Amino acid sequence: MSGEDHSSTITQFVLKQLEQMLIPNANRLDASNRRQRIIAAVLYESHFSPARRMNVREIAKRAGVSSATIYRYFSSDDQLLTAGQRLSVELYLMFLTRDAWHPNPVFRICTYLTRWVELWTLPVRQDQRSVVLMKRSARDPELLAATTLYFERLNEFWTAQLRLLQSEGYLRSEPRYELLEALCGPLESRILNPNTLADMPFVPENSWFEVCWRATSEFLTLHGTPYFHQMRRKKNWDADLFALQKENG
Repeated sequence: MSGEDHSSTITQFVLKQLEQMLIPNANRLDASNRRQRIIAAVLYESHFSPARRMNVREIAKRAGVSSATIYRYFSSDDQLLTAGQRLSVELYLMFLTRDAWHPNPVFRICTYLTRWVELWTLPVRQDQRSVVLMKRSARDPELLAATTLYFERLNEFWTAQLRLLQSEGYLRSEPRYELLEALCGPLESRILNPNTLADMPFVPENSWFEVCWRATSEFLTLHGTPYFHQMRRKKNWDADLFALQKENG
């Protein structure tokens, strides 16, 4: 939000989660801990090792198990790789949805949107949002399950955010998919779709936060209750953006 390297931020977040998952349980017979370590090692080796490819021997070494133990839990390399992909989805969801509660609803929603936009505009994520991936997903049941999990969980998260706005008295409409489209649609059409379909990346004039602030502000201007507009003026919520701009020069 303040000019930090977002690629570095998400990398640090994922690595921290993996390091915790790779810690052996004191109970050496804990099968769930061994399986967790194996899956964490798969993701670590496939994304963060210099070779950036799956090597069962290195996975076993990082997980603290034998190669034979790996194949007692996973019958094939494809199953092993799929487990790593699903964990990757889970960790990215954890990163996107970690708590960002703020009394200013514009600031709060904008913060979540900024994470989403910054993550999905990283070059390293190009393969995860490409048309090719979606076509592959339609033919590959395991890959389809992983991408479906991502979209289902993200849909649940945003629906919960809309429901919270409604409970606070700020949103005048019942949370539904059309509202999610109204919130995220302008960002998708302006930023993600051109990059995905035509390889034409959108570059913000100032920051992603300001782009997302405008999108959030426009959404709540249209769908906010009279109470929201009253509180917006009373609490001077728009000043939070101006303060942020001043803070970052």
